[in-house]
Amino acid sequence: MTTAISEMYEPIIGQTFNHIKARMVELQKAIREEDEKTKELKMAVKEERHRERAAVDKQRCIGDRMQEIDTMIEKIHAKIQYTKEREFVATRRYEENMKLCETLKKNKIDVPGYEEKTADKLSEAKNIVKDIAEVNKKIEEKKAKLYDLERRHLRAMNKIDHYEETLRASEQIGKRVVTNYTPKSDQEYQEIISDLRDGIKHAADRLRNAESKTRDLEKLEEEAQARIDHFKNKSLLIQQTKHEMEGSRL
Repeated sequence: MTTAISEMYEPIIGQTFNHIKARMVELQKAIREEDEKTKELKMAVKEERHRERAAVDKQRCIGDRMQEIDTMIEKIHAKIQYTKEREFVATRRYEENMKLCETLKKNKIDVPGYEEKTADKLSEAKNIVKDIAEVNKKIEEKKAKLYDLERRHLRAMNKIDHYEETLRASEQIGKRVVTNYTPKSDQEYQEIISDLRDGIKHAADRLRNAESKTRDLEKLEEEAQARIDHFKNKSLLIQQTKHEMEGSRL
């Protein structure tokens, strides 16, 4: 009987398994489709993020470029302002030169020519350069004399030290120093030392006088340099005035 019942439910069980199998196939297909959609969605999200990063980078580049352009614009504005100021100064100077030309024409003032002024200033500059050369020559001569005096002073001091050492040795030994020339007495050595000291004193006085003269010569050199600087400034002013006058004629 059990066998009969099993045979009776066997078709139902087979249908149920077939139905479950078909359902499983459908579920697997749906899962695969869902996986494909998920992959596509992930790829789309990845591409969107990539596009967003590219857009942010591009926006940053655009911002940097705009900042550079703003800096260039500021420089251009500053240059325009500087040009306007220069133009204003040039215009005012031109007007002043025109007024000066009109005044000179009305009053008929005899103004010496530029070449004449330049020749006078060049002659003055040559004289100044000549004076400076002479001063430098005198300074070099004084330096040579000072060097000679210092050298003589050093030799004299060495001689004094030698004579004093000789005297001390003579006093300690208690006899005269034997040399290859006629011996001198202590009094003669003292006179020689006194003469050397007087010579050193005179040399020191001459050295001080030479240093004073050197300072005077350096002062003259500074005055000559100041005169040269004044001449250069005046020459530049004359040249500038000439250019302005030529520009006003144009």
